[in-house]
Amino acid sequence: IAAIEAWKEKNDYLNYGTRLSREAFYDDKGQFGGFSALMCDYFSELFGIDFQLDAYEGDALISGLADNHIHLTGELTPSEEHLATYYMTDAIVERNVKMYYISHNSVLININTQRPLRYAFLSGTNTRALVALSANEIFEASFVEDYESVLALLRQGKIDAFLDDGSAQAFMDDYPSIAMSDYYPLIYSPVSIATQTEALAPMLSVIQKFLEAGGNSFLIKLYNEGEQD
Repeated sequence: IAAIEAWKEKNDYLNYGTRLSREAFYDDKGQFGGFSALMCDYFSELFGIDFQLDAYEGDALISGLADNHIHLTGELTPSEEHLATYYMTDAIVERNVKMYYISHNSVLININTQRPLRYAFLSGTNTRALVALSANEIFEASFVEDYESVLALLRQGKIDAFLDDGSAQAFMDDYPSIAMSDYYPLIYSPVSIATQTEALAPMLSVIQKFLEAGGNSFLIKLYNEGEQD
């Protein structure tokens, strides 16, 4: 508590970095909506300091955490690699991995009989590793920085599908030519609240205690509310 109060004496806000998705999007008034916004509002009240939600793309999120410009994020999977770099809580949500592809390529298995499938993954995520552990098909992997790059690669036929969690659906819904389906075998990608700012480790300790005391159920409720947005 003393460490958190010491932070608040020197700072009047926390920058919570996220990617634009169905969990964090701009509403018709230009304000953030979705699960991430609801969670930041809750933690702002709990800690008595403003959790400011800001959107970032690609490596900007990772570099922002490294230079402490971004204080917290809920976009990272608690992998061994990440746990060696960041202070992290247990998972706050588990996201189902989806496939996004041009609608007329709905039978990707036919392509796989002729050559390896070409999958793209979002840079800085753990999705490629999760898919590699479960995939029955042979595939080649490439990495992109943002969703706009995904659209260009799909339309140019340079990739067969983009694999990411379901949070990308909000962006892809604006493009009718992009189809979506669950990836099989089903994969769930957990994400945690993370920071690379040592002074905020005590705050993550409090959030971890909140999760262990039943906070996961509360966050699921917030997630469902955010889905209604």
